[in-house]
Amino acid sequence: MKSLKTTFRYLFESAYGSTNYFVARWLFLRALGLIYFSAFFALLFQVRGLIGSQGILPAADYLQTVRALGVLRFWYAPTLLWFASSDRLLMALCWIGLIASILLVANSWPRAMLVVCFLCFLSFVSAAQDFSGY
Repeated sequence: MKSLKTTFRYLFESAYGSTNYFVARWLFLRALGLIYFSAFFALLFQVRGLIGSQGILPAADYLQTVRALGVLRFWYAPTLLWFASSDRLLMALCWIGLIASILLVANSWPRAMLVVCFLCFLSFVSAAQDFSGY
C-alpha cells in the first residue's frame, strides 16, 4: 500500500514529480517508437507499389527530375535514396527503420535509434511526392 501511495505521489504531485521528468520521457519515447513501428510496418507492404521501380510514382523518376537543381536537390529532397533508389534499398530502409523502432521501444540506444528512424522516414517522405504531400 505504501509503494502505491508513493507511486501516485511521484506521478501526480508537483512537489515530487516536477524536478524529474523520467516518467514522461520514458512514455514519450515508447510511444514514439510505436508510432515509427506502425509507419514502417505499413510501408513494408506498400512502398514497392507506391514509389518502387514499377510503382505508381517511382522515386527514381522523381529524383532524376530533382537532380536538375544541382546542389539544392539535397535541400528539396533530403533522402538516402540519392545513393540508389532500387526496390532493394527501399525494402532495406523499411527493415532498418522497423528494427530501429523496436530497439527504441526496448530502450536500446534510444538517441541513435531516434536518428535512424528519423533518417529512414525522412527518406521516404522526401521521395514519396504526392503520397506524402498531406
